[in-house]
Amino acid sequence: MLRKNFNKRENYAESLDRIGFQYHSVTSGDGEPYWTEGAAYEFSLAEIEKIEAVSLELHELCLETAGAIIESGDYPNEFALDDTAKSLIESSWNNDDFHVYGRFDLLIDHSGAVKMYEYNADTPTSLLESAVAQWQWLEEAENVPHRDQFNSIHEKLVARWQEAKGDSVNPMLYVFAAKNGPFEDWGNVEYVAETALQGGWQIYIEEIEEIGYNYEKGKFVDIGENPIEYAFKLYPWEWMIEEEFGKYLISAPTVWFEPPWKMLLSNKAILPVLWKRYPEHPNLLPSFYEDEKSAFSMQYMFVKKPILGREGANIHLAGTFSDKLLDGSHRAEEYDEDGYIYQQYAPLPDFSGRHPLIGSWMIGDEPAGIGIREDKTIITGNGSHFVPHYFID
Repeated sequence: MLRKNFNKRENYAESLDRIGFQYHSVTSGDGEPYWTEGAAYEFSLAEIEKIEAVSLELHELCLETAGAIIESGDYPNEFALDDTAKSLIESSWNNDDFHVYGRFDLLIDHSGAVKMYEYNADTPTSLLESAVAQWQWLEEAENVPHRDQFNSIHEKLVARWQEAKGDSVNPMLYVFAAKNGPFEDWGNVEYVAETALQGGWQIYIEEIEEIGYNYEKGKFVDIGENPIEYAFKLYPWEWMIEEEFGKYLISAPTVWFEPPWKMLLSNKAILPVLWKRYPEHPNLLPSFYEDEKSAFSMQYMFVKKPILGREGANIHLAGTFSDKLLDGSHRAEEYDEDGYIYQQYAPLPDFSGRHPLIGSWMIGDEPAGIGIREDKTIITGNGSHFVPHYFID
């Protein structure tokens, strides 16, 4: 894995605008735009094949683990799940509710091993950048060796939506995000809607605040009182349950993408469970709960991570004599409420002060490609930058 510099494409901003990537030039705290035009990460074919194989194995381990928790009914307290959440998880799992996508956050360490930080299985973003923007760069940039990229995200998404609709003819898919959500959320929502449209769905894009409930019909409805039969939401399940309409989620017949059972995999409390089930697995980082600190405090340097944290918030370097925010993290009080897990400290690689995180996309049950976000700190947060990639044989 190498970071290479390239000439910027002439009129690249206009090219990105054409694909609906409206937030490419938004700057973060370091004053640089979100999209990095003048660089790319180079992988070998062997590295790509390893990432692909590891992603598939991790996905299978996660599904096995989720199934074991649900079938046993033994939900560790650290998941902070109430009865509503458990009922939703169990119902959707037992109904074999359809899932569309997810994204692993991975590290390639100094030895070349691929390690999993976490699984963004419910509401992952950077999808448009990974599927479309970096592919456009690959086709248009000058002097890119071989022009190969691990990226079949778009094709697999369209096919997955075709599979999701089954024999239905032009079913309506409601696509939701929060009215005041981050700018990239709406870019991702619009892209998901486009892939579903190509997959044979009709599309209705709406703010999630506009969901209504019809008591007589016992169904969720839109502002025109039309029943919502299928819905994609870029809105975490733990927030859905807290909404006014949350108490009807278990009884209303709406089919949701992603399904509620993804709550288990997107919760970082799954990480210690995975480590217990698969100890010393080469692609997992040792992970523990608070009450297990004595088992690892002398063995590893570790980080403390909120189980439902986002965008690099509240990540501490934790040890016998320290408990401080890592450089690049930030405080967000709302993520303190549900508790923390402890994971072995495994810093991202350093390319002249830039630290790349690999986002490995699963579409259905298949690895589909990667996207790279890098930061000038070892925490990949809201101020990170997307960088395209390619691989050589």
